[in-house]
Amino acid sequence: SNSMDPLLDEGTTVLGVRPGSATDIEPGDIIVFRSDKYQNNVVHRVVEVRYDNDGYYYITKGDNNPDVDPFHVRFKDVVVVVVGVLY
Repeated sequence: SNSMDPLLDEGTTVLGVRPGSATDIEPGDIIVFRSDKYQNNVVHRVVEVRYDNDGYYYITKGDNNPDVDPFHVRFKDVVVVVVGVLY
C-alpha cells in the first residue's frame, strides 16, 4: 500500500532487527508487525507506547494515513524494528 509514502513504497526492502524487549521500541520507530486484521505483515510507525494489564502495546500509524491504526500492536506481534531501507 502507500501508507508509508514517501519514505517506503510497495516493494521497498527494509532491514530490521528483533527488539530484545518491549521497552526497546519507542515513538518514532518504524516496526514490522503481524496483523490479523490485514492477514499480513504491516510496516508502520510507532506514535505512542502505552501500558495496560496485559503489558506494553503500541499505537501505530502509516506516515501517509490521516489516522492511527484502529488496533493495538502487542510486543509478541512485532517482527522487527526497521533500521535501514534499500531502494
